[in-house]
Amino acid sequence: MKRITIIALLFFALTGCNQNKNMNTLTLTQEWDKTFPKSELVNHSKVTFHNRYGIELAADLYVPKNSNVKLPAIAVSGPFGAVKEQSSGLYAQHMAERGFLTIAFDPSFTGESGGEPRRMASPDINTEDFLAAVDFLSTCDLVDPERIGIIGICGFGGMAINAAASIRASRQPWPPPCTICHASQEKDILAAPTVKRQGMRSARPGPPSVQRIIVRAVTSAPAA
Repeated sequence: MKRITIIALLFFALTGCNQNKNMNTLTLTQEWDKTFPKSELVNHSKVTFHNRYGIELAADLYVPKNSNVKLPAIAVSGPFGAVKEQSSGLYAQHMAERGFLTIAFDPSFTGESGGEPRRMASPDINTEDFLAAVDFLSTCDLVDPERIGIIGICGFGGMAINAAASIRASRQPWPPPCTICHASQEKDILAAPTVKRQGMRSARPGPPSVQRIIVRAVTSAPAA
């Protein structure tokens, strides 16, 4: 057990993604258990973080190999009833192959994440799940905090857009931008208004930036 703990701490030191080591209460599968093959182009591991309801969320972290610069990041979840070992993990791994640091997370009450009762959905809590994922990514040293986004698949696209609306309505200081995306069944990606979120680190004052854009496909990470 001590050896496993040392290896895990070494990995997080290398990836630069911080966790509250005193609050990890989930039991996570360490073997590759996805419904898709593991890519040789990315490094994979498990991470956890908490939302503001105190629920601990489990996620798969995908980091492009041989990267030595700060990366744009994306958090992925959905569709309804699915887990990160399915389509959200596949999206996340593909985006990591294209140069993004990504996480695919189980929403509250689902999969390896916490929350009771099991296998239920809450629009408020699942919206907060996305915001907590952005907060977690903002603490990763390998992430460019000016380029963090989320992808909500199918029904969870609504949660993603709801997250955007909730941030725009807040009066908080505005740190780094987060582009909220909805991956529809037609395989389009709808980027809702760019918004900014009070992250776990110190906020950076500044006016909110708003833009709308529709793209047919994402093939690579944008240039810095």
